[in-house]
Amino acid sequence: MSSRSGISATRIFGTVAILTLAACATLQPKLEMPKVVLEGIEIDQLGSDRVLLKVDLQIDNPNERDVTVDALDFTLDVAGVRVGSASLARAIVLAAHRVTLAELGARTSVNDLARAFDAALREGDWSYELAGTIIVNGQRWPFIRQGKKNLRDLRRDW
Repeated sequence: MSSRSGISATRIFGTVAILTLAACATLQPKLEMPKVVLEGIEIDQLGSDRVLLKVDLQIDNPNERDVTVDALDFTLDVAGVRVGSASLARAIVLAAHRVTLAELGARTSVNDLARAFDAALREGDWSYELAGTIIVNGQRWPFIRQGKKNLRDLRRDW
């Protein structure tokens, strides 16, 4: 009988230890979504009918720990005109409470870029919408960011 109670005590102790470790693992703070903001756009390559844009994004990590951006996909509209879409080529690590600059390439047509530029000139500022999905440490978040840039920024950005 003492052998049986010894086995039961061992099983109980093992079960309690496993449950305690599992509870500790879930105490890690919940991830907050990093903020993705358009920093700038530049023409990287100009062809007869296609344009390769360099899109610079600021990604702000509000978390207490470093996180990994596993994937980032987005579309970019300028002055109401779709000027491209892009995906992150490889994972990047975001340091805790830091802003990281990510450079992505987006393809567009000369016609779409000209329409966006024309609309931006009519607006006086150029409005943009950045919409997509970011996956951080396996957790997926959709995002939409809208903003305006001054035409003086075009010298630097376009």
